[in-house]
Amino acid sequence: MWKGYGLILLSATGFAFIPIFALYAYDSGVTVTTLLFLRFALAALFFFLYLWLKEKNWKVSRSHLLYLFLLGGIFYMMQSSFYDFSREHS
Repeated sequence: MWKGYGLILLSATGFAFIPIFALYAYDSGVTVTTLLFLRFALAALFFFLYLWLKEKNWKVSRSHLLYLFLLGGIFYMMQSSFYDFSREHS
């Protein structure tokens, strides 16, 4: 249970620092699109590296892959884009 608490705290801390890092990136001339691409590419790299190291026999069905693409690739990308665009233009 304590491991779960620690992971929640780590996740919340990471999300809390997103606006701070984004402001530094915008001041350096990074666009919202570039920032989001780098953020998601790094997250995908760590995610698939974790799966490769820990889960030897992981499989995803086509229907689950479609849902994952819609939820993560479309909806979460849109939410993150709107959030970052609002910070860039405020």
